[in-house]
Amino acid sequence: MDNMIGYPDNIRLSDHQTFLVGITTPRFRRFMPPFLDMIAPYPAVKRFLAKVIPLSGYNLLLPRYALVLELGLDGELVGTLHDPAGRLTWAISDVFQHRGRTYLGNTDLPFLPVLEGGDS
Repeated sequence: MDNMIGYPDNIRLSDHQTFLVGITTPRFRRFMPPFLDMIAPYPAVKRFLAKVIPLSGYNLLLPRYALVLELGLDGELVGTLHDPAGRLTWAISDVFQHRGRTYLGNTDLPFLPVLEGGDS
């Protein structure tokens, strides 16, 4: 899939044979281009920032937005899950379905958000 709406972290097979992709941060354009897109062409800048800014500091630069993509076996978009304000979770690092529940992994939260019903 070219020019994705955000930066994927993990991909898993869903309960109904589609792929679930956790998006860590979206690429929405606000008053300036997305931060990660701006520094992408500059590997030295990325290395420097990774050494200087603690991981928690990126939360100030990146929007709180939860996004899960559901892709068919052909890679086409089938569905999405959104939390635009990041009220339940944000920066989805992993999505897992089991027995009608969808578990949303996040590296920042001390809990695991669980959605009832596995369909997106």
